[in-house]
Amino acid sequence: MSIIRISIYIVRPMTKQILDSMAKVGVVDYNIVAGRSPLLEEKTNKGGIMNLLFSGSGIVDKPIDIIQFLISEENEDEVLKYLISEGQLMLSGRGTIYSENVEVPKAHAGCLVNQVQNVPVIDDVSMLDEISGVCCIVQRGQGESIAETVLESGLGAPNITYGIGTGVRDKMGLLRITIPADKELVWMTSSNYDIDMMMDTLIKAGRLDQPGKGFIYNFPLRKGILNMQVSRGAQKSAANMEQIVSALDRIQGGIEWRRRDFSEDSSNRVYLENLIDFTLICDEGGADELVSVAMAAGVAGATIAKIKHVGEKGALAKSRESCEMIVSKEIFDNIMTALEGAEAFGDKYHGQVITHQTTKAFTYLGKPKKD
Repeated sequence: MSIIRISIYIVRPMTKQILDSMAKVGVVDYNIVAGRSPLLEEKTNKGGIMNLLFSGSGIVDKPIDIIQFLISEENEDEVLKYLISEGQLMLSGRGTIYSENVEVPKAHAGCLVNQVQNVPVIDDVSMLDEISGVCCIVQRGQGESIAETVLESGLGAPNITYGIGTGVRDKMGLLRITIPADKELVWMTSSNYDIDMMMDTLIKAGRLDQPGKGFIYNFPLRKGILNMQVSRGAQKSAANMEQIVSALDRIQGGIEWRRRDFSEDSSNRVYLENLIDFTLICDEGGADELVSVAMAAGVAGATIAKIKHVGEKGALAKSRESCEMIVSKEIFDNIMTALEGAEAFGDKYHGQVITHQTTKAFTYLGKPKKD
């Protein structure tokens, strides 16, 4: 069975409505984590000296929830369209929803793929299918500057979650003292045609080509609706720019028309390829031990986040941990063997591994060696 993961980034006031809608069609097993969605906020022009003091833009956050669940591929379109309609996600500012191909190579019996049923047929919802995602992992406090760069570029609405980094930092000797373990994960979605520009822009903005500054990777998506709201303020016309862009997407039948000219020379930048996004989910308190097992099998590092699991009563603990690792395909079998040896998928940890493709990644790899 081909498995699809649905991810929903929804503004907090709409969370209950989305969860209720999911329950109506049998989506009862899911993970949820809190985050925030930064926006540019236009400040009021007061005139005179007040204009000098208060004009321009600032950053304001909207609280969001990120919901993820698994379904079979045959239910992908109907579930996406139903939830887009129920959450009115076609309206700018409500949130983002997308699907992606994943594999579940190993999981405890309590980790379920949802068996959906009786999904209402929704015909008047159009989705984008030329989209990709980017995740940029930086030190705590640096996520806002990354988000601001995305907002000012007009590429879409970023979302920020939190985690604890381990691995690379622990191998940096005395330098590790200057690198906080607390991390921010900035999640972004964009057109396939702009994804390279976004990667290069964020590498430069986050100085990711310097030691300990962070890690960035991108990944393919299948289809969905993207939140294009980048600013908040008084609307002075019948439609704002995000609404105009969405309308043009429908008229053009896609988003290739948005393609931007990008001429920055990044030919000397070495990207990491042939990688897998390897997510290990386990009961709270087990992540440190299982990540240590994975690192002994060749994993360079991981970012651990607290998540809440909702599912069949008593099957799994509500408090869970998600361990994000980008790994080489060559060491995948070694990692799985090591985790199985540590009984990661038994009743002690109730573990689950979810993997999906990573197109390319970048981080500081040290100074090139001289011949």
